[in-house]
Amino acid sequence: MLLDGRAIYSPLFSGVIWEAEDTLLEDIDHIEVIRGPGAAMWGSNAVNGVINIITRKARETQGNLLIAGAGTEERAFGAFRHGGKSADGYYRVWGKAITRDESTNLANQNGNDYSDAGRIGFRGDWPLNDGNSLMVSGAAYDSSSGDRWNIPDVTSAQGFTPSNIKQTNKGQNILARHEWQLGNSSEASLQGYVDHSEFILQNAIHERRTTIDLDFQHRFSPGQRHDLI
Repeated sequence: MLLDGRAIYSPLFSGVIWEAEDTLLEDIDHIEVIRGPGAAMWGSNAVNGVINIITRKARETQGNLLIAGAGTEERAFGAFRHGGKSADGYYRVWGKAITRDESTNLANQNGNDYSDAGRIGFRGDWPLNDGNSLMVSGAAYDSSSGDRWNIPDVTSAQGFTPSNIKQTNKGQNILARHEWQLGNSSEASLQGYVDHSEFILQNAIHERRTTIDLDFQHRFSPGQRHDLI
């Protein structure tokens, strides 16, 4: 699972912690779904396929955007985006926040499944000489949510005791990608990112992880009927 080329797959439980990954829905350009093994291109986690969420370039999100709403369960949500031009390139800055109420059961007891989250981010795109381009993006987030686990308990008649727990996610990431054209249908790209995250599951797990990733690709045609990466 990728977001603009940055892997968001978590090795903690072989999946994606979606509470920690989000962006403005209005900024998503398209989602690529690549079926089949792709480990040679995207690493060992791409055994059965790749899903890449790709956001719009900064020049396509110029101006201002403001979103706000409220309700009985989704208590409040809001987002903003500002896009502008700087020197020879374009940029955008954005932020969003949400707070969701907890549910109740038939006995009018709360379900401890609340959710609060806030995040900010930016992206900049600059065209360079001879068809080259540079993209830089980053984000930071802080979220918390509740859950209820049935903890095994031999002293309980049902064999377990419902227990409230809290989950906290914090993190920051920054990514840069340089693409250039080399002529004769040849192109190359160099991408690097740093991703730091902290995952806390009350009385169970506390993980701090920093990922540093560097990727280089060169695509060219050694003949009229072949492509090589």
